[in-house]
Amino acid sequence: MSIQSSMPPYFQWIIDKRLAICAHPFHASHIRYLLEQRIHTVISITDSYRSEIPNQSRADLHVQTYHVPEGGAPTMQQCQQFVQRMDIAQHREEGIVVECTRGKGSAGVLIGCYLLALWKAPPDYIVNHLRLIRPITLETSL
Repeated sequence: MSIQSSMPPYFQWIIDKRLAICAHPFHASHIRYLLEQRIHTVISITDSYRSEIPNQSRADLHVQTYHVPEGGAPTMQQCQQFVQRMDIAQHREEGIVVECTRGKGSAGVLIGCYLLALWKAPPDYIVNHLRLIRPITLETSL
């Protein structure tokens, strides 16, 4: 029996066909949707040491887990690794999705770091842009 695809919760493209954000893709149909969108890398932000991405289709999907405490921010090393991973995905013409339990906070910080590197724009511009297109992306004030 074939699994149909369905969009993961709170899925949204930040850069069309290149970078997306979502809440945790907990069902095999979510993984199928990601693969249909040419997303082959999931950056999974978690405050625990468990990986809950469904095992179906894992052979076609690279899952990279970043351990970030609840309410915390990714480390500088994690941000640098993410920017490098985005460069690799761009070269391969593949998309990346950043997921965390709620699809905001730490995921927004990683995405903001990439946009800083890509656009060379001031940080407040990046924060305001992310809040404009996805108001829940970053929770704290400037």
